[in-house]
Amino acid sequence: MGCTRWHQLDRYLYTAEVSQTFQSPFGRVWDLSELLRARSLQYWRPGKHLCVDEAIARFTRRASEVVIIKTKPTPEGFKI
Repeated sequence: MGCTRWHQLDRYLYTAEVSQTFQSPFGRVWDLSELLRARSLQYWRPGKHLCVDEAIARFTRRASEVVIIKTKPTPEGFKI
C-alpha cells in the first residue's frame, strides 16, 4: 500500500469514540478485531493441514509491544 493511499484511509477511519479511555494500545481496534474474528470463523473453517508462519517486523523505537529475540535475523520488533 502506498503512502498516499494510507493517508486517504487514515483520514476517514477512526474506530473509537472520542471520550473512550483504553487500558491497552490495541483497545481502539478491539471491537473491530472481535467482529472480524467472528466473521472469519463464520465463513472459513480451517482444515487439519494448516501452517502458521511467524515473523518479526523491525521496530527499534520505544513501545511496550516490542519483543527481542536475539537468535532471529531481525532480533527486535513486533512479533506478527
